[in-house]
Amino acid sequence: MKLRLPSGMSKAINAAVAQRVAEEMAARNQGAPANGQKANGQGKVDFRHAIGVRVKSLYVNSPLNQVPAALRDAVNKAASMYEGVYGQGGSLLKEEYSSEIIPLLRPRAVLLRAGAIVQPFTGKMNIGRLNGGAVAAFVKEGGSVTPATYSTDAVILDGHKIMALADPSNDMLRNPDIDSAGIITDDLMSAIAVVVDAKGFLGDGSGANPKGIVKLLATDQKVTGTAITSANALVVIARLNSMQQKVKASNLPFEGNAPFWAFNSRTEFALRGLRDNAGYIFNDEMNQGRLQGHPFFSTENVPDGYIFFGLATQLYFGLERGTGEGGTPEITMGAPDFKNDLTSFKAVMKCDWKLKYDTAFSYASDFTYS
Repeated sequence: MKLRLPSGMSKAINAAVAQRVAEEMAARNQGAPANGQKANGQGKVDFRHAIGVRVKSLYVNSPLNQVPAALRDAVNKAASMYEGVYGQGGSLLKEEYSSEIIPLLRPRAVLLRAGAIVQPFTGKMNIGRLNGGAVAAFVKEGGSVTPATYSTDAVILDGHKIMALADPSNDMLRNPDIDSAGIITDDLMSAIAVVVDAKGFLGDGSGANPKGIVKLLATDQKVTGTAITSANALVVIARLNSMQQKVKASNLPFEGNAPFWAFNSRTEFALRGLRDNAGYIFNDEMNQGRLQGHPFFSTENVPDGYIFFGLATQLYFGLERGTGEGGTPEITMGAPDFKNDLTSFKAVMKCDWKLKYDTAFSYASDFTYS
């Protein structure tokens, strides 16, 4: 029996497909790179849409799901626009596109927003690090300078697997509005970003977890916290100054290295509430998004009591591209939950955090509140 859509729904599908096709043709006529690129004025792939459409395509083409042929054709037409960015049967982004998911993670990942360096890799990647430098000294005529002794080691990026599960309703998956696919992408990427960010700060390296900043730092980069109260304001300022001094004392310049603060909302509003006889100490500056001259990021991925200060460009976020043709993330569909009218989707990617230098950050873990 051939299923037919109501005329209103069919018109909506046809209109959506026609618009997408028109955009794609316009992009090609303007000389934009082929397949998978949306006419957005810059010829870039809309990965939020591409991933979401791929999820819908997996759903409508599953033999477990009986969907109208017109809907399946519409979704497949939309998915075909992005076939150039997928490999290995359509579940993996091609290797050259793997890092394009970073903008989808950034809104919920403070460390990426702050400016951590994204480094794609395959398998493992060694990044050389020089632990010595040139030597200079004033000498008498005929004198000599003791030659520099160079020592090196490696920062090694390795793949730690992270998996996200999303259970969109089948109503959303059957929705003829192709653009709604982006909502599914948001759910998957937000879930990954929150965990990636939290482990970037506090990952302990146990099990499948990567090591985060706390475990990657030299032990003397930790500062003792204090009570964040107005009566204790001078001590709070001294502790914040100490955190900056520890990083600057390592001869890593702040200029060009994206210095920033990170803490959670409870700490943020405790700092905002500090007063002296002249009024609020930090609040006006924090209204401009800065603390002691540097940007701050407030995130619940940092626990109570913690404050971080560091140089974002000295932190690497390694994103494994996979092997052969396929990169990450890999997106697959599970069995439908017919009882609750849901379908599970899984996104898997491999990533890692590493510091180029173990003095590029400082932190405290024991600030308290009134």
